[in-house]
Amino acid sequence: MFKLTYDRALATRGWSREGVISAMAAIDAALYDVMAKSVGLPLYKFLGGYRDSVPVYVTGGYYREGQGTKELVEEVQGYVEQGFNAIKLKVGGITGGYSIQDDYDRVKAVRNLVGPKVRLMLDANQGWDVATAIQASNKLYDLNITWLEEMWMRSNSSS
Repeated sequence: MFKLTYDRALATRGWSREGVISAMAAIDAALYDVMAKSVGLPLYKFLGGYRDSVPVYVTGGYYREGQGTKELVEEVQGYVEQGFNAIKLKVGGITGGYSIQDDYDRVKAVRNLVGPKVRLMLDANQGWDVATAIQASNKLYDLNITWLEEMWMRSNSSS
């Protein structure tokens, strides 16, 4: 059944593909849960989990009307004061009139505030095309970014 669903997902194009993939993920998670319960273990232990704690990060830095770099830095300062050492910021505001340079300036201001020990992750929320993603990631490279996620639309098959 899983192979049939997988093959179907590979053959499907457009909006319906996402539904098939979501259904596969739900079935996959349920099967792992059943296997763990069958041997009397919580799922995290069944999968080899051993930690008493997990690292966390805070997400912020969204583009908001009337919020410039100064307000972004104040927001991030609050996260640092709360003890966060990993912060994910919004980038890719091109559709809202922001440029790659604007993204760079925002992230650089945050990097200057937090220094090298705080991990910075960026999320473009599928806001770029491939060429823009390449240009932006090259521009942002020197800011020691931990990861840059969702650069382009997942439905863009040419990506």
